[in-house]
Amino acid sequence: MAPAASSGATAPQPSRAEAAALFGQALRELQAQKTDAALKDFETFLARYPSDPQAVEARFWAGTAALQLKQYDKARQHFARVVFDHPGHELVPDAMLGLANALQGLGDRKEANDMLNRLVERYPNTPAGKIARERLGR
Repeated sequence: MAPAASSGATAPQPSRAEAAALFGQALRELQAQKTDAALKDFETFLARYPSDPQAVEARFWAGTAALQLKQYDKARQHFARVVFDHPGHELVPDAMLGLANALQGLGDRKEANDMLNRLVERYPNTPAGKIARERLGR
């Protein structure tokens, strides 16, 4: 007699198409200013698809949504993961600016200014680098 199927069985891994659909849904929610829903969906995406090609972007947009919701610690965590786990990614300058904003929101002015200084040093000619330079009064 074959054993009964366990109700605790692991679900099959969702497809790349499902990942792309969830990412797209979250991005549309963010664009429509449904920020709470967007953050929830980006975090669901990251939990389900941590190695997906769009995971870095999902982490960046989750940080952006959290920042808009004034969830500064959550924003700090997401932006820091982009900056420190993916140092060569094209979103790093913008993530550094987001991280500085989150640190500022947490009341950590020194760390925020340190991040802005690093941003200006590493990416002086990017839009984020120019914003950082202005904020630092340079």
